[in-house]
Amino acid sequence: MWVHENGPSYGWHCHLTIHVPAELVPLVPKRQKHWLRRITGRPYSEGVIMFKPIGLRLGLEEGNPPLHAENLKVVMGYAC
Repeated sequence: MWVHENGPSYGWHCHLTIHVPAELVPLVPKRQKHWLRRITGRPYSEGVIMFKPIGLRLGLEEGNPPLHAENLKVVMGYAC
C-alpha cells in the first residue's frame, strides 16, 4: 500500500507499507537507497527513508498477533 502526502513540514512525500519476509529484512535498506538513487539520479540523503516494522518489532505478527493487529490498524488508519 502507498500514500502520497503534501504537508507543510515535509512537502511531497510517500508512505509505503510492504510485507518483507524476515530473511530479506537485512537487505531492504540498502536496496531502497539503490532504488531511490536510480529513480532520482541523486545520491541518497540521510533520513530520507525510514524503514521500521509494524509495532517496531520484527516477528511481532508471530510472537504477539493481537498486538500486531492493533498496530496494523493504526498504520492503516493513518494511511486512509
